[in-house]
Amino acid sequence: MKNRVHLMLFVVVVFSIVFAGAQQPASLTAAPLTVQESVPAANPQNPGTTTGENSTSIERSTWLDKTAVSLYSFGSVGVPEMEKGNASLFFYNYVAFNYKYAKDRRLSFRPTFNYVSGGVNRFGDRVEENVIADDFHIVWTNYDIGEFMDSKVSGNVRLYLPTGKNSQAQRMIAKTRGELYLEWATAEFSKITYVIKGDVLFHNERAYRNSDIVTDDRGLYVSYPIQTNKFAVLEHFVEYDADLGKYLAFEPQAGFKEEWRYSSDIEGLNDAHSTIFKTSAGFRVRPMKSFDFKLSLENQSRVDSSVPFTYGRPDDNSWLLETNIRL
Repeated sequence: MKNRVHLMLFVVVVFSIVFAGAQQPASLTAAPLTVQESVPAANPQNPGTTTGENSTSIERSTWLDKTAVSLYSFGSVGVPEMEKGNASLFFYNYVAFNYKYAKDRRLSFRPTFNYVSGGVNRFGDRVEENVIADDFHIVWTNYDIGEFMDSKVSGNVRLYLPTGKNSQAQRMIAKTRGELYLEWATAEFSKITYVIKGDVLFHNERAYRNSDIVTDDRGLYVSYPIQTNKFAVLEHFVEYDADLGKYLAFEPQAGFKEEWRYSSDIEGLNDAHSTIFKTSAGFRVRPMKSFDFKLSLENQSRVDSSVPFTYGRPDDNSWLLETNIRL
């Protein structure tokens, strides 16, 4: 089972790598915006120097012309925590240093950090305000891989290094991710996008102690603190981008996220596979070209054969806020 999962995700990553390197004559098109990616606007300037009437025109592009900086933030908070008041907010953030080395290709370096506001978390425990380093990653993007079934295909390959606190606690060596976007235009400014994301994780150990698991008033852990590491993640969903005007779009989304975990003979833990059905709906606001944000309501319902499937429970709902700033 593990070998099949590894092979499946390896194919996704290799597919992205191979096609990202293919030379395509098509023009640059912005990749679709999603909850886990931020796509900065392309720089339309291509300064050149032209000599006299009978001379040859020479285009020159400096290193600075090919670089750009963008900021991305993804915030979340559970609906039950908000209703109780004084909820702790979680924000995943990065600064992207982007280098456009070819017409449709970009290399991005992203130092990442998390911000946790003071308040009560989903376990009912009070937490203090904190800023935590997350995994630095490098992203190789191709905005124009080609066409498939009348869709425009783009994608990227990512390499994550264990600079984050959680990754170091889990003894992670590295994580690789491949992402593919298949985009069908439905109107002049509306589209349907099918997204596939595959992760393969490498660790020194199969299990670790989760320091986020707290104890109750009696000093007992609220859940078993020893957990096994994930070795593969697969997420795929469909998103509809319905244009509602120059500054507004409606973006519903539905799909699945699956995770596979190691077994640990030492800790007596079996391997595990979980599936989550995710749906969300929200509005993206574009007040200016260099800035946009999306506010949405998401539901995550676990699909498990051992318990009846329930969808739409309030306890499974979260508010999400995604922000893109292009400098």
